[in-house]
Amino acid sequence: MFAWPSILAGDEFAADRTRIETLFVARDADPSQAGLGTENYRQIEQAATTMSDHLHSLIHQMSPDVYIPASKFLKNLEYAGRFAPSTQLASAK
Repeated sequence: MFAWPSILAGDEFAADRTRIETLFVARDADPSQAGLGTENYRQIEQAATTMSDHLHSLIHQMSPDVYIPASKFLKNLEYAGRFAPSTQLASAK
């Protein structure tokens, strides 16, 4: 579903990945129950925070070039969870 950064694609993060992907599948299946303020968003936020905490616990085992993109990826997932899948964001032209 997502193009996970290599550090997050490992077996150590498999359960976290599965949880987040399951939540996004549910979000896509019922857009009326998705987005900011919904239970789905709260669960995405919690799962992303859990995965981020896990990543942070390993910070001394990786270079900043690995950690920073993975951390930003998780923040972007959490942000994406704020919107129902049909929500269109205006793009700057």
